[in-house]
Amino acid sequence: MSERNMGFAAVAVGAVLLLGGTSVFAISYNVVDLTVPGWTGSGAYGIGGGQQVGSATPPGAGNNHALLWSGTAASAIDLTPPGSNGSHGNDVDGGQQVGDALGHAFLWSGTASSGVDLNPAGATFSQANGVSGGQQVGSAGFGGGEHAVLWSGTAASAIDLNPHGFIGTFALGVGGGQQVGYGNLANNGSHALLWSGTAASAIDLNPAGMVSSWALGVAGGQQVGWATATDYTKQHAFVWSGTAASAIDLNPTGCTYSNAKAIAGGQIVGTAGLYTNRRACLWTSGSAASAIDLGQFLPPGFTTSIADGIDASGNIVGQAWDSSGVHAILWQPVPEPATLSLLALGGLAVIRKRRK
Repeated sequence: MSERNMGFAAVAVGAVLLLGGTSVFAISYNVVDLTVPGWTGSGAYGIGGGQQVGSATPPGAGNNHALLWSGTAASAIDLTPPGSNGSHGNDVDGGQQVGDALGHAFLWSGTASSGVDLNPAGATFSQANGVSGGQQVGSAGFGGGEHAVLWSGTAASAIDLNPHGFIGTFALGVGGGQQVGYGNLANNGSHALLWSGTAASAIDLNPAGMVSSWALGVAGGQQVGWATATDYTKQHAFVWSGTAASAIDLNPTGCTYSNAKAIAGGQIVGTAGLYTNRRACLWTSGSAASAIDLGQFLPPGFTTSIADGIDASGNIVGQAWDSSGVHAILWQPVPEPATLSLLALGGLAVIRKRRK
């Protein structure tokens, strides 16, 4: 499958149409399939600075390889370091990519040979899940369990974020000097957590009445993720502003399941629909009513989809499934007709000025 310009899409058909009732003509997207020909199991998970990162399985291989794209399938770079038969790419920012290889958290700068092993001293395994502003977050396994970790580019810089009272913690996102993730409690429940660089700074974000929650993305002083009052099949997407009491339920009307993966510029991406029939979703603001179904912009044949990352320009990455399998997807926003008209008028004004 190659790049497709979807133009101004019509109303989609599926379990989730216009989530929250937002007009389809207010926003539209070009859809780019980032799947490398011959590769399978392709997914894009992070986006930033004109780059996208994810994973896929090359022909004849049994393991995933971390991939870095620059907007097209043809631009793909395999980040798997020498000596490793597999790797995963999870996030990208500022020309840095993070993931894991050889059972260790890894940091790259655009090539396989640039890989830096972030595995902390004494850790038996680790993985990196997020990167922003020169910080990387993830988790590492020690004798006493798995702990959330914050790095600043080297294994030696690792900071253990595991707060007292949690038997295991995982950091999943980073931004603006804050880190987010979740921690497991002795009763097997998990609570969304927010840190500011130390274990002692941890804030429990679990909303009142919820039995479990995770925070997956953070930017601009807001955190996004999910919480549930029952079980994992009844998750609701949530956005926080630094405290449990600030939690806002983003679950769109008519949906029994949703989660939020990332936030940038006040826009949030994730998934909504039914647990067995999910669609990539964009919330244009911090309210359930602002939700838009991104699945409507996909080519015919795609059914389920997930949005995993968004950048400051509103470009979105994720995955979508059709009869051939899963594809890494890039959604690129198309300017509204009114915006295009203003740009055209601006261009004419420049031309006239030059003629004078």
